[in-house]
Amino acid sequence: ERPIYRTKDQTLGIIGLGRIGRAFCLKAKPIFGQIVACDPYIPDSVFDEYGARKVDLDELLGISDAISLHVPLIRKPTDVYRSTYHLIGEREIKLMKPNAYIVNTARGPVVDNAALCQALREGRIAGAALDVLEDEPLTENGSSVPERFKDLLESGRLIITPHSAYLSEKSLRDVRRMAAEEVARVLRGETPKAWLNPHSSFRSL
Repeated sequence: ERPIYRTKDQTLGIIGLGRIGRAFCLKAKPIFGQIVACDPYIPDSVFDEYGARKVDLDELLGISDAISLHVPLIRKPTDVYRSTYHLIGEREIKLMKPNAYIVNTARGPVVDNAALCQALREGRIAGAALDVLEDEPLTENGSSVPERFKDLLESGRLIITPHSAYLSEKSLRDVRRMAAEEVARVLRGETPKAWLNPHSSFRSL
């Protein structure tokens, strides 16, 4: 049996303090005793505003009881952004506390799934919840549960959900509306709001 802790005595680590990370931080503040966050692209004032103590990734991994990922997948580094591919790998998992849990609702390849599963099997961390995986959809030989995950799912150390953390009737409408609004902005010669590479030059159609 695993011990049960009071969340007010626990530290939550948030990796990525963009729009989603901030929304999650607001929801988590009444629950956890301390929130720490890591995001090299966000100004210190945002950390202060949302009540999260700014730390680097290694410190966050070493002190957090629960870790939640909210970063985009960047496979190759650019002049502006670092790669987030396997941001959490074997080295990073070794820094985590043995009673720590990790939650990934961002992008599957941000976490090295093989290293994570090995750590779970060896009991080096307490558990993980994944809404995203490196390989999707989650099927293997016609089964919805691949063999490589079966023992962990049965042990209760791993929870997998079908990449549906965002799903609601309103979110589906919002995705279509926001995409249409961005197209309209570009057609009007305006700069799009959700611009992934804002440091590049923009040329209207």
